Amino acid sequence: SEISDAIIVIVSEETGGISVAKDGELRRNLDPARLQQTLQRYLAIGHRKRTKQEVAE
Repeated sequence: SEISDAIIVIVSEETGGISVAKDGELRRNLDPARLQQTLQRYLAIGHRKRTKQEVAE
């Protein structure tokens, strides 16, 4: 997730714990409501990292 624009949802088979990885950051132990909030925030229009070129402009 560090090099791409992927959002990865991880569910532990052993514990059922839910984690989300994006931009090299891992959020752990999310309950279903927090998972929904996190995904909505990440997938919101305009929520993306700006490229180096965009920052320079």
